[in-house]
Amino acid sequence: MTPLEQIQLVDLLYQREKEFIRIWQCEQKLREILPDFPLPPPPDLPSRHKLVAKKPVAKAPPPAPRHLLRDLLPDNAENAYRIVFRFKGEQQESFQRERELLERLIALPSEEFTPISVQTVEFRSPQDYTVKETVWENSPQ
Repeated sequence: MTPLEQIQLVDLLYQREKEFIRIWQCEQKLREILPDFPLPPPPDLPSRHKLVAKKPVAKAPPPAPRHLLRDLLPDNAENAYRIVFRFKGEQQESFQRERELLERLIALPSEEFTPISVQTVEFRSPQDYTVKETVWENSPQ
């Protein structure tokens, strides 16, 4: 239970106790006025009910996230992704190791930025790399 929940619980229990005292005081005044008046029994309060433990409902596991790109394969000497894209009308390329970042870029094309393809590469430098596999290509729309 969080500290906020504890504070709320104590506050509600205090309010409940105040209301019980108020009822008791009303009953005392009724008895002073009409000593023989038969007071009805207290209402059936939820707190007087026996709680029946509910069996936990098995939750379905969350669906596995769907990825546009596969992970890099270390045994294939893949150590980076090469993304080819059009930016402000010019075709450019960039290298990236973060699959999630590339997936977000692919999912958010704009007029100025259009992804063209993503390849896995064995990266040594921006001018020295070996393409291993094309893992995503922009389909013509």
